[in-house]
Amino acid sequence: MSVQYIVCPHCAIELRKGIKACRGCDAAVRYGPPWPYIVAALVPSVWLAVVSHRIFYDSVIVSVLVGAIFFGGLWAMLSMAFDDRAVFKRPST
Repeated sequence: MSVQYIVCPHCAIELRKGIKACRGCDAAVRYGPPWPYIVAALVPSVWLAVVSHRIFYDSVIVSVLVGAIFFGGLWAMLSMAFDDRAVFKRPST
């Protein structure tokens, strides 16, 4: 397995992927999909859970499980799509 590197856009230091903060400028590093995409995946999952509750009457557990499985699939696709995304945020001074 090869080590992957990312470059800080603020100080141009090469860092290992997975690091939580830049050692040059102390910028916080976040990985993964942006939060609007997560919300966009959550909305149809909740809708599907509500619709499945109408189908499986009086079974809240089944409807929550259907929504959770659907959200898990969307989360997996988002994680694969944004695998290489790293966001650097400098602390405000």
